[in-house]
Amino acid sequence: MGSANRLNEHQRLVQNINILAADLRHRVDTLVETEQGRNAQGARERSVVSAEIDEATREAKRLIARLKPLAAMASEFKLKWERQKARLLAQREADVECHLRQESEAERLRSENAVEAELEALRTDSEQRAALAASQVTRDHERELQKAVATWREQVP
Repeated sequence: MGSANRLNEHQRLVQNINILAADLRHRVDTLVETEQGRNAQGARERSVVSAEIDEATREAKRLIARLKPLAAMASEFKLKWERQKARLLAQREADVECHLRQESEAERLRSENAVEAELEALRTDSEQRAALAASQVTRDHERELQKAVATWREQVP
Protein backbone atom coordinates (compact mmCIF):
# COMPACT_ATOMS: atom_id res chain seq x y z
CA MET A 1 0.00 0.00 0.00
CA GLY A 2 2.89 2.37 0.83
CA SER A 3 4.47 1.90 -2.59
CA ALA A 4 1.11 2.63 -4.27
CA ASN A 5 0.77 5.90 -2.32
CA ARG A 6 4.36 6.78 -3.16
CA LEU A 7 3.67 6.02 -6.83
CA ASN A 8 0.54 8.23 -6.81
CA GLU A 9 2.50 11.00 -5.12
CA HIS A 10 5.21 10.75 -7.76
CA GLN A 11 2.61 10.77 -10.53
CA ARG A 12 1.11 13.96 -9.12
CA LEU A 13 4.58 15.47 -8.85
CA VAL A 14 5.36 14.58 -12.46
CA GLN A 15 2.05 16.15 -13.55
CA ASN A 16 2.89 19.31 -11.64
CA ILE A 17 6.35 19.38 -13.17
CA ASN A 18 4.85 18.96 -16.65
CA ILE A 19 2.50 21.87 -15.98
CA LEU A 20 5.38 23.99 -14.68
CA ALA A 21 7.54 23.06 -17.68
CA ALA A 22 4.74 24.04 -20.09
CA ASP A 23 4.32 27.33 -18.23
CA LEU A 24 8.06 27.90 -18.29
CA ARG A 25 8.17 27.16 -22.01
CA HIS A 26 5.36 29.69 -22.58
CA ARG A 27 7.13 32.32 -20.47
CA VAL A 28 10.44 31.83 -22.28
CA ASP A 29 8.70 32.08 -25.66
CA THR A 30 6.96 35.26 -24.51
CA LEU A 31 10.21 36.69 -23.22
CA VAL A 32 12.01 35.92 -26.48
CA GLU A 33 9.23 37.61 -28.45
CA THR A 34 9.31 40.55 -26.05
CA GLU A 35 13.10 40.72 -26.35
CA GLN A 36 12.87 40.82 -30.11
CA GLY A 37 10.08 43.39 -30.03
CA ARG A 38 11.81 45.63 -27.54
CA ASN A 39 15.28 45.67 -29.02
CA ALA A 40 14.68 49.20 -29.99
CA GLN A 41 13.44 50.29 -26.53
CA GLY A 42 16.74 50.38 -24.82
CA ALA A 43 19.13 48.67 -22.50
CA ARG A 44 16.98 49.05 -19.37
CA GLU A 45 14.16 46.97 -20.75
CA ARG A 46 16.67 44.43 -22.06
CA SER A 47 18.08 44.03 -18.56
CA VAL A 48 14.55 43.37 -17.21
CA VAL A 49 13.96 40.77 -19.93
CA SER A 50 17.39 39.31 -19.28
CA ALA A 51 16.58 39.04 -15.55
CA GLU A 52 13.31 37.27 -16.37
CA ILE A 53 15.14 34.88 -18.69
CA ASP A 54 17.69 34.23 -15.95
CA GLU A 55 14.86 33.53 -13.48
CA ALA A 56 13.20 31.19 -16.00
CA THR A 57 16.54 29.42 -16.49
CA ARG A 58 16.96 28.97 -12.74
CA GLU A 59 13.41 27.62 -12.49
CA ALA A 60 14.15 25.19 -15.32
CA LYS A 61 17.27 24.02 -13.49
CA ARG A 62 15.22 23.50 -10.30
CA LEU A 63 12.69 21.47 -12.27
CA ILE A 64 15.46 19.36 -13.78
CA ALA A 65 16.93 18.80 -10.32
CA ARG A 66 13.51 17.64 -9.08
CA LEU A 67 13.03 15.35 -12.10
CA LYS A 68 16.37 13.53 -11.82
CA PRO A 69 15.49 11.62 -8.62
CA LEU A 70 12.08 10.78 -10.05
CA ALA A 71 13.63 9.47 -13.23
CA ALA A 72 16.09 7.38 -11.21
CA MET A 73 13.27 6.08 -9.03
CA ALA A 74 11.11 5.27 -12.06
CA SER A 75 14.02 3.41 -13.62
CA GLU A 76 14.64 1.48 -10.40
CA PHE A 77 10.92 0.72 -10.05
CA LYS A 78 10.79 -0.60 -13.61
CA LEU A 79 13.87 -2.77 -13.04
CA LYS A 80 12.44 -4.18 -9.79
CA TRP A 81 9.10 -4.86 -11.49
CA GLU A 82 10.80 -6.76 -14.32
CA ARG A 83 12.70 -8.89 -11.79
CA GLN A 84 9.57 -9.50 -9.74
CA LYS A 85 7.58 -10.35 -12.86
CA ALA A 86 10.24 -12.88 -13.90
CA ARG A 87 10.17 -14.44 -10.40
CA LEU A 88 6.37 -14.59 -10.44
CA LEU A 89 6.35 -16.24 -13.86
CA ALA A 90 8.98 -18.78 -12.79
CA GLN A 91 7.01 -19.55 -9.62
CA ARG A 92 3.78 -19.94 -11.60
CA GLU A 93 5.50 -22.28 -14.08
CA ALA A 94 6.89 -24.33 -11.18
CA ASP A 95 3.43 -24.50 -9.59
CA VAL A 96 1.83 -25.66 -12.83
CA GLU A 97 4.57 -28.24 -13.40
CA CYS A 98 4.15 -29.55 -9.83
CA HIS A 99 0.37 -29.76 -10.28
CA LEU A 100 0.78 -31.64 -13.56
CA ARG A 101 3.24 -34.06 -11.91
CA GLN A 102 0.79 -34.68 -9.07
CA GLU A 103 -2.08 -35.27 -11.51
CA SER A 104 0.09 -37.62 -13.54
CA GLU A 105 1.08 -39.56 -10.43
CA ALA A 106 -2.57 -39.78 -9.32
CA GLU A 107 -3.58 -41.07 -12.77
CA ARG A 108 -0.76 -43.62 -12.69
CA LEU A 109 -1.92 -44.86 -9.29
CA ARG A 110 -5.54 -45.10 -10.47
CA SER A 111 -4.46 -47.07 -13.54
CA GLU A 112 -2.21 -49.32 -11.47
CA ASN A 113 -5.03 -50.02 -9.00
CA ALA A 114 -7.46 -50.77 -11.82
CA VAL A 115 -5.00 -53.22 -13.41
CA GLU A 116 -4.34 -54.89 -10.05
CA ALA A 117 -8.09 -55.25 -9.44
CA GLU A 118 -8.55 -56.74 -12.91
CA LEU A 119 -5.65 -59.16 -12.34
CA GLU A 120 -7.12 -60.17 -8.97
CA ALA A 121 -10.49 -60.83 -10.62
CA LEU A 122 -8.81 -62.91 -13.33
CA ARG A 123 -6.80 -64.84 -10.71
CA THR A 124 -9.92 -65.55 -8.65
CA ASP A 125 -11.84 -66.67 -11.75
CA SER A 126 -8.93 -68.84 -12.84
CA GLU A 127 -8.68 -70.44 -9.37
CA GLN A 128 -12.42 -71.12 -9.33
CA ARG A 129 -12.28 -72.74 -12.77
CA ALA A 130 -9.22 -74.78 -11.74
CA ALA A 131 -10.98 -75.96 -8.52
CA LEU A 132 -14.09 -76.85 -10.50
CA ALA A 133 -12.03 -78.74 -13.09
CA ALA A 134 -10.09 -80.53 -10.33
CA SER A 135 -13.29 -81.58 -8.57
CA GLN A 136 -14.72 -82.79 -11.88
CA VAL A 137 -11.54 -84.79 -12.59
CA THR A 138 -11.60 -86.14 -9.02
CA ARG A 139 -15.21 -87.30 -9.42
CA ASP A 140 -14.41 -88.90 -12.76
CA HIS A 141 -11.34 -90.67 -11.31
CA GLU A 142 -13.25 -91.70 -8.21
CA ARG A 143 -15.83 -93.51 -10.33
CA GLU A 144 -13.07 -95.24 -12.25
CA LEU A 145 -11.31 -96.13 -9.01
CA GLN A 146 -14.51 -97.57 -7.53
CA LYS A 147 -15.02 -99.65 -10.67
CA ALA A 148 -11.43 -100.87 -10.44
CA VAL A 149 -11.84 -101.72 -6.74
CA ALA A 150 -15.15 -103.51 -7.43
CA THR A 151 -13.53 -105.46 -10.24
CA TRP A 152 -10.54 -106.34 -8.06
CA ARG A 153 -12.83 -107.53 -5.24
CA GLU A 154 -14.68 -109.71 -7.61
CA GLN A 155 -11.42 -111.21 -8.83
CA VAL A 156 -9.87 -111.61 -5.39
CA PRO A 157 -11.74 -114.06 -3.10
